[in-house]
Amino acid sequence: MNSITGWDRFRNISSLQVQVNRLFESGVPGRSDNSALTTWAPAVDLYETENELVLKADLPAIGEKDLDIRVENNMLTIRGERKFESEVK
Repeated sequence: MNSITGWDRFRNISSLQVQVNRLFESGVPGRSDNSALTTWAPAVDLYETENELVLKADLPAIGEKDLDIRVENNMLTIRGERKFESEVK
């Protein structure tokens, strides 16, 4: 004999909420255990003069030799690596 159970529309709500929270937490930088590996975007100022485009970027503690600046297909890409001292005084 089969038993009949009533339909409970709220039965799976908590499970759905947990799944949605996991979805959003996995896509938010800085909320994971690997927060040191997130992308850093410096403040930049871009303006045009009569003869040139000028870009100023706030790149503290990054040496010129640690930067890779390229223009390809009308896209400017600035890459670099910030190195932090492991010793704190």
